[in-house]
Amino acid sequence: FALVVLLWLTEPLHGVRAWIVAAAAVPLLLALRLLGARDLRRLDWGTLALIAGGIALGALVERSGLVALLA
Repeated sequence: FALVVLLWLTEPLHGVRAWIVAAAAVPLLLALRLLGARDLRRLDWGTLALIAGGIALGALVERSGLVALLA
């Protein structure tokens, strides 16, 4: 967990996008048996999708220049 957070916080230094770090963390946790199939089934996927959609929408609004226009 600490490694994933460190990689998220140092994204400008290594250039690996945060979503790639997060996506790579899940198979790693499964391979190390720190996360099981039962744990994956118990996740609230709706909430995760809502959060991911909000982050994507925020990035899109920033890249489009709307944030700068409104500011």
